[in-house]
Formats: sequence, structure tokens, C-alpha cells
Amino acid sequence: MKVEKCHLINIAFLFIIFTFTILQFESVRQNYIPRGDQVAFLETAIRIRETGGIIKHLPNMLTGVYREANRHPLYVALLSHFAKRTLIFFQQAKILTYFISLSFLATLILILRKQKGTIVALIVGYLFATNKYFIEHSAAISAEPLLMLCVLLGWYFVVDDFQSNLVKTRLAGISVGFAYLSKVTAVFMLPAYALVSFIRQGRRAFSKHLLLFFGMFLLVALPLLWRNMLVYRNPFYNYNSRLLLIDVGDERRTFSTLVEESPAILSYLRSHTIYQITKRIIVGMIKESVVLSQVVFWGYARIRGSIILVILFALALYRDKNRERAIFSLILSLMFFVFFSWFYQISGHYRYLLPVVFIIYFYVVGFLYQSVKNVCLWFITLAKFEWRITALLALLCFVKFVRVYKLPGFSSPISTVDPPVDFLAVKNWLKGNIGAGDRYLNGPGHDFQVEWLTGTANQSYEMPVVSDFEGLEKYLLENDF
Repeated sequence: MKVEKCHLINIAFLFIIFTFTILQFESVRQNYIPRGDQVAFLETAIRIRETGGIIKHLPNMLTGVYREANRHPLYVALLSHFAKRTLIFFQQAKILTYFISLSFLATLILILRKQKGTIVALIVGYLFATNKYFIEHSAAISAEPLLMLCVLLGWYFVVDDFQSNLVKTRLAGISVGFAYLSKVTAVFMLPAYALVSFIRQGRRAFSKHLLLFFGMFLLVALPLLWRNMLVYRNPFYNYNSRLLLIDVGDERRTFSTLVEESPAILSYLRSHTIYQITKRIIVGMIKESVVLSQVVFWGYARIRGSIILVILFALALYRDKNRERAIFSLILSLMFFVFFSWFYQISGHYRYLLPVVFIIYFYVVGFLYQSVKNVCLWFITLAKFEWRITALLALLCFVKFVRVYKLPGFSSPISTVDPPVDFLAVKNWLKGNIGAGDRYLNGPGHDFQVEWLTGTANQSYEMPVVSDFEGLEKYLLENDF
């Protein structure tokens, strides 16, 4: 029976990987031209390649030559190895993201197997492998999978024997450092670690573990922190920080945001009442909870879904005997949730919560599995119960695999990119009509972003949101049109 169970577990693991791969291939088919942030990643990677590539990327950061302050450097540095102004680069970038996503999925199952057991790990793996929001980002040019992988590793090294092993503390700091080099939101792991140290240890929190954790983080993140201090006079500077105090998403493209400085926090507090600020936080939390329900429950975007989720999460945290793990997980999840509740008024995208979804799955699935197992053990043995759950997962994966594989137009990341004719027409027009000294406005839509192919990104200016022609004229004059 043990041999059969071992074989079945291996089969289920492989089916989960294959199911994710087949679903990712289908998502790739729908992502046939780069849009939005994907274009920015491609263009940034090409600029890194054109200024010396990966080898000179570190010196360029330390000297301030590399000034990109929106996308953090790790993911684009990896992309720069393939960077070129052809559509082939788009394919290669998606393949890279797929392998990073696959690494996250396999690492997730291995880590959760040690933390909660094989069955819970396989169930969580299946939930991620079939989660369309995770799949969408694994099939796109996105830093989210790399961030998720680094956050997962950082979480594991923090919660596994918390501050009892110097090697794991060192690895935790390194992982968080790489997470921060992937995306700015990883910075929440720093106060989360400090808080759990103070909560659990009080005055003894200032130990060699705490210092080692932050020391290793600083060592890894130093190039970016140094560059930010050198160029922007703030070690944790990020372009998006200027958007935190605007009131609506469209202000991102207004004249004041594109050209002038964003409001300082004191001026924001003077211009907004306590009622307005409180309302923004409460409304944001309600709407962000719906987003959380949507991501965790495969598209079920309802407030009742988030209420159920919070109850299950709270019960699971309460029952977790590893108190450091429970506290760190709770603090980190709350930091992501509260921050993006405030940010929801600007942008309520689901991808912001993806890095902590594995924590929620870990606790909720673990709690439900244990509850169901306790009931079922009245009727069947533990071995039979686990065997049936594993067999069910394998069957679900097989059914999903067959259904997607039979879809018309099935594709893969190595399929030829076949962009629409009008996309190519815009690219060819820009190449033939925009000279070296010309400038042009781009927008307001994002359907034909071809600058990464034409090399005219420095000549392209975003169309601002203006209420009258005078506002547009002012914008044009400011940019010397």
C-alpha cells in the first residue's frame, strides 16, 4: 500500500505540473501581442542590453547610469540576456516567465509538503496550477512569478525554526533581498519580520538573528538601495510612490502627475478631511476583500466569499501551534491587504495580492483538510483516505488536461508570434515617419505599443488626461513639442 501511495503521489505531482503547463500554453495563445507593463519590461530589458547587458548592469546601477525607478532590476536583468528589437524576444521572454512560474509551483509543493504534509501540498499545488490569475501572469511578461518565488522562499526560511538556525536566518535575508530586487512590495517583509521578533521576544528582539537578517537583506539589495540614494536621495524610492496620494486612477496621466511632483503627505492631509481619508480606507478594504475572494476562489468575486475566507483563515491561524509562523503570516498578509486597500482607488488589480495567496491557501486548505480528515477517519483508515484524495487530484488534473488540449488553436510559448496586421502597420508607420529628432504623443489607449520594436520610446510621450485644449497646449509646451 505504501509503494502504491508513493507512486500515486508522484503521478499526482506530475499531473499537476503538466496541467499547469497545458493551461499556461493556452493562456499564451491569448497573449499574442505585448500590452501595458509587458511593453515596459521589454523596453527596459533592451536598454539594459544596449548599455552593456547583465555584465555591466551592476556597475551601471552603482554609478547611477541605470535610472529606471518603476520596474526593479532583477527580472529585467534576466530578460536582458535575450533582449532584441524583434518579436522573437517576446516569445523568449514568455518562456523565461513560464520556467520561473514552474519553479515557484514545484518549490511551493516541496515546501508545503514539509510544513503541512504531502496531501495539503498537492491540493495547494493543484489550486495554483489551475488558478487563472496565476496562469495569466505566468503566460505574460511579468515580475509577479519571480516575486512570488522569492517571497515563498523568504517566508519559509523565516517560519521554519524561527531564529533558531543562523543558516536559515541568513537565507531568509537573502531571499527577501532578491524579492525586493524583483518588486518593491517585497519591502513589507522587513517590518513583518521585525514585528514578529518584537512580539515574540520583547527586549531580546535585537539579537544576532535580527541583525543578520537585515544585514543579508542589505547586502543583496545594496545595488538598488545605493542607486536610489545616489539618484533620488531616498534608498527605498520607487516611481509609484508618487501615486500614493492622488485621488483617482486617471490622475496618473494628468499634467500635474506626469510633469510636476505629486503632493506631499502634509499637503494631502491639509486638503482632505478625516472623513474622506477614513472613507477611502474602509471602501478600499471592502473592495479589496472582493478582489481577494476573486483570486483565491477562482473568480468568485463576492463579499460573502471574503467573509468565509477571513473566518477560515482566522480559525486556521488560531490553531497553528507554530506561533511565529502564524504571526508572521498574519502580519505579512495584513500589510499587503491594507496597503492595497488604500491603493485600490488608484488601481485595484488582482496581481498585487498574488504574493500572499499561497499563505491563505496554506492555512485554509490545511484547516479544511484536517477537519474533513477527522470526520472521515471514523469510517475509513488514514491510508485509504489519503489515497483517495490523491487519486481524486490526479483525476481532476487529467480531466483538465484533456479538456484544454482539445481546444481549437492550442498553442505553446515556442509557437510563432503572429500579431494583427494593424499592429504591424503602426510599427511600420513609425519606422518610416518618425525621424531621430521627432516627438509624438502616444495614447490614450495601450493597444499598439510598438516602441520596443521601433526604438522610439524616448521620443514617445503619453497622452495626458486634460479637460480642455489649454491643458493639452501647456503639456506640449512643457515637453518642447
